[in-house]
Amino acid sequence: MKSMRLIAFLFTGCVVAMLPYRASAQDVPNVLLEVSVNGAVYKGEAEWDATGASAAAAATQFINQNILHVPHGGSVQLKVELVSTNGQKIDVTADPSMHYSAVTDWNLGVSGTGLVTQKANAGYTQANLANDRNGQIIVWYKSGNILGYNSIQLKID
Repeated sequence: MKSMRLIAFLFTGCVVAMLPYRASAQDVPNVLLEVSVNGAVYKGEAEWDATGASAAAAATQFINQNILHVPHGGSVQLKVELVSTNGQKIDVTADPSMHYSAVTDWNLGVSGTGLVTQKANAGYTQANLANDRNGQIIVWYKSGNILGYNSIQLKID
């Protein structure tokens, strides 16, 4: 149960942290970034926001249904597609305008091409962080007036 609270905390923290960025009219996401691994789509914060739901139980269920599993000491390759308002999809995984960040950088790393690797970060020495099995990756795309954002929850197996 502590793990779910941590995930909910991280999810909420990302939403709150992104509020100043979303405040500017020119920086409001106008496309969806769809994240998948081996053809399986993992819905994240952008899809959750689109539901308009706010109940904690619904958020927990949504996260559990869309959690991406990463093997302990292993890696997974993300595929990120930009989905325009007309439904057209464009693979932007390796696009120079695509950016990745590991929110939980104490247990995950992510490359500029979307390769997520489970690894312990020596900069964090607390046992609870080193052994944490939950993670979060943020993806965002910005090119001209096109902006997309998403955040995906991960579980280390």
